Amino acid sequence: MLARDSAVAVLHPLVLLNISEHATRMAALVRCRKDANNTSISATQAALPPLVLGALLGNQADGGRHEVFLSFELKVEKENGKLDIDSAHFETRLEQLRVIFPNHEFIGWYVASSSHHVSPLMLELHTKLVSINPSALLLVFDASLAGE
Repeated sequence: MLARDSAVAVLHPLVLLNISEHATRMAALVRCRKDANNTSISATQAALPPLVLGALLGNQADGGRHEVFLSFELKVEKENGKLDIDSAHFETRLEQLRVIFPNHEFIGWYVASSSHHVSPLMLELHTKLVSINPSALLLVFDASLAGE
């Protein structure tokens, strides 16, 4: 039996593939940019993209069960020296997917990072996304474990 404050997240395989592809593509992009600049980078730096974020869509059931069926990338913009989610892109993609999948809602977001620890930036972004769904999930994937 689950504790009252516990939640279970069921991720469908497509979501895991999307997140993996997103993190891999961003890491390759970083590697290409650094190679183009003839900059020496370590294997760890090459494997870890700067910021990989995405939205999670699915259903929330009573009892703390979340089923995640879909995901899409979140664009990040830098404004006044601070990183923020591109709200226009987020709303557009969310509306497009609501038309096709009317039974799925925004239930949280993911970040692939070099650590499983939640950073101050993640907390700041999470606070903004909680305004859309007060019980939004934050799934943190430790991308540094990919080679293990």
